[in-house]
Amino acid sequence: DEALDQMPEIDNNSSVKEVIKASDNYTLYKVEESVKSFYNTAILSGLSEPEKYKVRVKFFVNSKGVRKSSIVLLEPRNPSDRHIISFKAAKNAIIKALTNKTNYIAREKYPSGINIILNFTPSLGVGYD
Repeated sequence: DEALDQMPEIDNNSSVKEVIKASDNYTLYKVEESVKSFYNTAILSGLSEPEKYKVRVKFFVNSKGVRKSSIVLLEPRNPSDRHIISFKAAKNAIIKALTNKTNYIAREKYPSGINIILNFTPSLGVGYD
């Protein structure tokens, strides 16, 4: 799969302060639930202490779906090889869940789209804060 074969772009200049957060929890809930359904941690299941490989990912989504090039790793800033694997699983879930989806982000509410940050923890799943 293309998402798993490409090395991630690591964006060390991103700031959480730059991110436009969805103003309603329902939008975040819909996106989170969809991404969660595609988050496959099988590749990390054999690791001891998989919670150590949590990654924080930012991406842009609008009424047409996710912009694949916008999916970036925010944390950790200096990822290990296992963090990169965890990021690839997260990126793949985002792409599968949100590509060509028109029903998650209301054009009326977010005419330009929004940036979303999600946390991916192999032992706990997907969440936001």
